[in-house]
Amino acid sequence: VYPLIDYPGVRRNCQIPDAMAYFVVRKKDRDPAYQLASLVDDRLFGIDLIVRGEDLWDSSCAQLYLSSLLPDQPLAGATFFHHPLLKEGNQKLSKSEGALAIRTMRQRGMKKTELYRLAAKHTGVARPVQSLEEFVPAYLDLLEPLSPTHQNPE
Repeated sequence: VYPLIDYPGVRRNCQIPDAMAYFVVRKKDRDPAYQLASLVDDRLFGIDLIVRGEDLWDSSCAQLYLSSLLPDQPLAGATFFHHPLLKEGNQKLSKSEGALAIRTMRQRGMKKTELYRLAAKHTGVARPVQSLEEFVPAYLDLLEPLSPTHQNPE
């Protein structure tokens, strides 16, 4: 069991689930697997805030375990934010599922205001937003009721 500080500063314990008890750290081609590569990147760049979808809760627990094995435990003080998944219908919005990256949408001519409206739609923000300054408080207000009791899938 490893302590994890999740938004908004709530300390929770995470445990690697049985299905992931023996996760891969080096792939067959000898390259580092995701858990190790992500930890090394976070350590190298001094990352102390990690934002991920709730579907990556198990990965966060695995990386905290790996971090605990290092002398300086680089993720011991990191804050994690596991946000609800963005979905269109039943399919999660992600590049791996074929969703367009923001960069691609911008290259295709989509304006920033349109992106913020789209982000609001997919996150469930009801009030109109046209900028980051409008989106952030609206989204955080939406998450407020979830924060104290929100449980990531294990």
